[in-house]
Amino acid sequence: MFEDQGMDVHYDLPAPFNSPDSDHDSGSDDEFSRLSEHVSGWCRADAQDHRDCTELQTNQWNAQITHLVDAYLDFHSRDSHDGFPAEEPAEIEVPAVLPPGSVSGIELVDIFTRCKATLIARTHHVFPNENLIYHGYLGCSPVHPTVAISLHTLAAFRQTHRACPRFSIQAQCKALCHLHNVPYCPYLFHQFSHAYDIYLEIVHQVNQNIRVALNHNTQEWRL
Repeated sequence: MFEDQGMDVHYDLPAPFNSPDSDHDSGSDDEFSRLSEHVSGWCRADAQDHRDCTELQTNQWNAQITHLVDAYLDFHSRDSHDGFPAEEPAEIEVPAVLPPGSVSGIELVDIFTRCKATLIARTHHVFPNENLIYHGYLGCSPVHPTVAISLHTLAAFRQTHRACPRFSIQAQCKALCHLHNVPYCPYLFHQFSHAYDIYLEIVHQVNQNIRVALNHNTQEWRL
């Protein structure tokens, strides 16, 4: 446009990014990286993605599923028909050193109650969730659970969702928040979802064991 008006305009092209004439110092990136490490809140990016975390949790659940199924059957053998095991004759004193499988300060969530407790593992318990199922709860994490949902609550949601498929996990979590007078947070959905998934797997394993015991695991068993 300027040439059409008879004007000669000359542009000075900037020096290449890594040329000697450039103002950019190639070592400044390294200096910035070293300085940024000391800035509060700076951290390295986690190399694990969501798939890696999900696969790790799945493997951890699979490693203990047999113990959880046995604990679930033992729980139902002691069921007092109110969703919780029958009261034990004597309370177990909390030892100074908790045995393996015990959980301390875990939050126990039921439909109408929510509290923190310390649950002592029995001698035959290996995993924390095995101990939780013994007391009528199931943790939201396979190794170090901090929140556990009662089997009573999971069973109630299973039957409610069966009768009304539109009743989602998010709706159940929001209902629990209203009942407990706490604000709803998105992470509650993931906690309930993790516990519910493993609960369904335990129920499936129990049904499979019943089919095997009744010889209902073949194609011709109805004949």
